[in-house]
Amino acid sequence: MTAVEMPASPMVSFNFKLFGLTFLVLSAVFCAIWSVSLYLAEWEDNQRQHVAAADAVHAQREVVEEALNAFSTDLRVAAGLQSLRRFVSGDTHFLDTVTADFRLFADENALIAQLRFIDREGVEQIRIDRWPRQRSIFVVTELQNKALRYYFTKSIGLPKGGLYVSAMDLNVEFDRVEIPWRPMIRLATPVYSDQGAVAGIVVMNLDVEQLLASFENVRLRDNARIQLLNADGYWLAGVPANRRWGFMFGREDTMAKSNPAAWRGITASDEGEVELEGQWAFFTTVSPENVVRPVGRDVPVVSEDAAWKIVVFVPGVTFFALWNGNHLPLAIAGLIVIGLISFVLSQAVSQRRKAEAANRLSKEEMARYERMASLGSLVAGVAHELNTPVGTSVTVASTLFEKMKEFDAAVTSGELRRSVVDAFLTDTREGMMIILKGLRQAHELIGHFKQVAVDQTSEQRRRFMLKDLLKDVSASLQSQFRHGNISLETMVETTTEIDSFPGLLSQVLINLAENARVHAFAGRESGKVIVHARQHGTGYVLIEVRDNGRGIPADIIDRIFEPFFSTQLGKGGSGLGLSITYNIVTATLGGSIRAKSAPGDGTTMSVRLPVMAPAAREGFLGRTYDV
Repeated sequence: MTAVEMPASPMVSFNFKLFGLTFLVLSAVFCAIWSVSLYLAEWEDNQRQHVAAADAVHAQREVVEEALNAFSTDLRVAAGLQSLRRFVSGDTHFLDTVTADFRLFADENALIAQLRFIDREGVEQIRIDRWPRQRSIFVVTELQNKALRYYFTKSIGLPKGGLYVSAMDLNVEFDRVEIPWRPMIRLATPVYSDQGAVAGIVVMNLDVEQLLASFENVRLRDNARIQLLNADGYWLAGVPANRRWGFMFGREDTMAKSNPAAWRGITASDEGEVELEGQWAFFTTVSPENVVRPVGRDVPVVSEDAAWKIVVFVPGVTFFALWNGNHLPLAIAGLIVIGLISFVLSQAVSQRRKAEAANRLSKEEMARYERMASLGSLVAGVAHELNTPVGTSVTVASTLFEKMKEFDAAVTSGELRRSVVDAFLTDTREGMMIILKGLRQAHELIGHFKQVAVDQTSEQRRRFMLKDLLKDVSASLQSQFRHGNISLETMVETTTEIDSFPGLLSQVLINLAENARVHAFAGRESGKVIVHARQHGTGYVLIEVRDNGRGIPADIIDRIFEPFFSTQLGKGGSGLGLSITYNIVTATLGGSIRAKSAPGDGTTMSVRLPVMAPAAREGFLGRTYDV
């Protein structure tokens, strides 16, 4: 039998060397790509965090600068009171009048903790104090000698109009730090008599607790907190309480000691960023000499040791930090399966990640567009609302200037009578109060917008009498109404006490009254606006703003609260006034507003409000107000 040779069966060969090489190459590529991707993602996220940190630092600087300018304006108004000038010029009978004016002035500004006049010997002549964390103020009779205090020695020698701004510290009474702590900034300016001699100084102690609280309310990624430090590196805000105000208690707890590298970088320039080991520091500087507006080119603003640093630390990114315990198991799993499905899986995952990234980017861009559109609307609304208080202040200031020229002429001619003096003092006192109120309203409107990013409250909730608020609103509006033949009347038929936001409610009433004055009487020589308040059921009040003007046509009355709707577009109207009013009433005050009108029969705006505003509602300009 012949042997038959069978064909050799095909052998499946396995090239371990090629597999190993391929596995190593693909594993190396996988590790490299993954590492770079992780690094780039972390770096991009870190960059966004850096931008947010820098923006937050500059936003806080603007908050502090706005506060300093508002404080300096208030001090100069107080130092320029007519009654004070008469007193320091030798008329001692005006002491009680100055005291009363100081008390009224301090009562108008809740941030004033002390308001004093100190004579040129350093002895307190008038002192108005406010109880800590309360609205009540009182006249202090136990006066002290402050000749050795720094704010006296620094300001008594300044020329007329000069201003001294102290560093931030804790209030000291009878050589002891007051408990509980009361953080203060002291502003002082000299007062000169009519004879040109320095008579003393006016010192205003400003309670900056709310200002420092704004630093505590800002939170960034990784629990980063914005810190406030003085020129010597002592912490004032942004750190635990046991590390603040070290210089007041003899503690050497400063950034210069705890983090010397960071402090060297921060003090090397006014603003910027410093790269440190494992983190970045973003900083800026607030210096009163560069912030507070002087009254003249040659008038100094002195602020020795009053330069503050605003700092925030954010983590950096390092390559080796990415390969931590969280990433290592995933790396091992990837290496195990890379030889089998690396190519297909990497392609699928790559495409999926690209699609998700594109979708996420689209959503982020859309959200950003909506936010910017909303922000633009807010800016326009604030600009529109600033016209009223600024215009009022300018008008009253101009009137006061003319009154001053008339008074000066009477003095020069020798025809000065007591009635002329009394009238001038009355007009001046009333005018200054109206100007101050108007400027404060403008400052508060600006504060609404500037503090949106840092979520800082500038409107305070409290209990108040409705009749008192209506009286204040009416007084603030009388100057505008007096210039025309339109009268403003107030009727209050309730003694209800309200727990709400008096600043926002005042703005609502001013907006409605001004809207009636400007728009209701076109083509008419005279008219009347009545503000009527009464009880409206249990737990509610009804405030009506009525006019006897031309009325609103039926085809547009349902649209008057829409943003940008106005019959005056192109003639100075923006269409935002009533829209902003509607938002305040419904979003923050928890009430409702409606309009009733007919052509030729006038218009009635009815605002129904609860006597207790709702808690923690999203309010005007997107801010949240808490009980």
